[in-house]
Amino acid sequence: MKVKEIGKYFVLAVISMAVLYVWYPAVGVTDLGNWNHGLRNVLAGVIFVFAAQLVTGRSLLHSSWRPGLVIFYLWLAAFSYIQAKSGGNWGIRVETLNNDVLTLMPVLVLTFLFEYIGSLCHKARGILGIFNFLLIGYLSLSVFVYMTYYRIFGAGFTSTDMISVLLTNSKEAMEFLQSHLGFGTLALILVAFILYMAFIGYLIIKGSAAGKNGKVPSPVMVRKVVMAVLIIAALVTIAHWIPRIFPAWPYHVAHKYLVGAKAAMAKHDENLKISSLSEVLRKGFQVP
Repeated sequence: MKVKEIGKYFVLAVISMAVLYVWYPAVGVTDLGNWNHGLRNVLAGVIFVFAAQLVTGRSLLHSSWRPGLVIFYLWLAAFSYIQAKSGGNWGIRVETLNNDVLTLMPVLVLTFLFEYIGSLCHKARGILGIFNFLLIGYLSLSVFVYMTYYRIFGAGFTSTDMISVLLTNSKEAMEFLQSHLGFGTLALILVAFILYMAFIGYLIIKGSAAGKNGKVPSPVMVRKVVMAVLIIAALVTIAHWIPRIFPAWPYHVAHKYLVGAKAAMAKHDENLKISSLSEVLRKGFQVP
């Protein structure tokens, strides 16, 4: 591999992460010089993306990267903008987006590597493509829900809001959406999401297709080992962080609160019964 090509991979990796540092201050994200939640994450992203390009010989400009790039930038752009605007004039600190960044970076690399492997192995192409479609679909649906909530209330979705959702039945939820958005807007959002997912499906199919000659050169053993390490690292990282972002984390916090509140109420009722029984017994044993 030529030095010029390696340099190209590195520059593209830097640019891919630097885009965030152009967007963040524009929407009100502060403390960008924070090492633990800012610069270190960007450096990790650069290394991750650079290594993936290096072992596959595919730059960020290749179609295999596009499905992951779409959800990577859509998620971070939407959540950073909405959360910063919800923070008022103060905006938000970059550490607020830490979990989102640490989830979406491995998603970007993992979806690319699965696209690459799909182009190498026709038999694995279908299952890897479905995995990418479902993973990106789950994250995309979360973004659409988050943006729709912001459209209604002008603020980001919190764990407190999730408590209200869990206490609401489907009929009440539909009545609420109808009153705040109307069926026309809901239908428009649904159509937009369907078209968006069709576009994602198209990108996945195109990104995992073989080269012009119908074949993709298979990587040497060293590259295969590095690729396997990247895939395992990405899967482990995603499994760790995806429960800590929307909607899984607000749901976890809200569900835990409701379970605790229910237990506390049951305990209160039990104590009240014991107290009442004690009072009856006390009066019963009183000497007239």
